[in-house]
Amino acid sequence: SKLNPGDAEVVREYVAMIQSEAKRCRAITTKLLDFARGRDGERALYDITAIVQEVIGMFRHVRQYQSRTIEINRLDPCRAFCNGPEIKQVILNLVANALQATPDDGRLDIRI
Repeated sequence: SKLNPGDAEVVREYVAMIQSEAKRCRAITTKLLDFARGRDGERALYDITAIVQEVIGMFRHVRQYQSRTIEINRLDPCRAFCNGPEIKQVILNLVANALQATPDDGRLDIRI
């Protein structure tokens, strides 16, 4: 039996979503396998304090978080041998989650 045009469009949208999620899952699996094999990306010496300050600077410009106070307990460098872009993504996710859980006019204290 044939699908009517509206149903065909819904099916196309679902197929596109399934394909997109399959690609995302493949990327996650590849990263996990690379990590398990000891190939978890390029590593170098990064200043974690500077990365945290950069992430905080980005969130200070987001309107929905402007009523929140963000404090960091450290200004001096804290260096670590790591994959900088991945650590930045982790910090970005942690700060975003913390800010979402912080009420308006609340305070987020970040300790390194």
